[in-house]
Amino acid sequence: MIQRKLFRLAALVGVCGLAALSGCGGGDDAEAGGPVALNVVPAEVALSAPVGTPADTCVAGDSATIVYINGGAAPYTVQSTDASVAVSKSVVNEKGGSFMVAVLDPVCLTNIQILIKDKLNNQVNVTVSNGPFKAGT
Repeated sequence: MIQRKLFRLAALVGVCGLAALSGCGGGDDAEAGGPVALNVVPAEVALSAPVGTPADTCVAGDSATIVYINGGAAPYTVQSTDASVAVSKSVVNEKGGSFMVAVLDPVCLTNIQILIKDKLNNQVNVTVSNGPFKAGT
């Protein structure tokens, strides 16, 4: 009789435990890779030269471009691959967060990469260019 009650109690505990585990879903979005793929807007930053700029001239930016990070799993690391391109933050802590990109020196840059990695090491890049430009464009 006592064994039968213990058996029923053990069976009940087991069923309740399985129900609790199956209801939790197994983790949050970060563990699952996030429901939305990691992406950035804009994915390309191209500086334009003022009208009248001499041909074959490269320019530094008068202002910074804001880049927004979406999807993936926060936090995100941000790193420029060239010292002439600055980023305002090395870490963005939230989805939908942003950082700024600026070209510091008037040297010609083509397809310089800014690397953005999420918590799960998924990576996207922002491409930065600033010329050279044709005269008057």
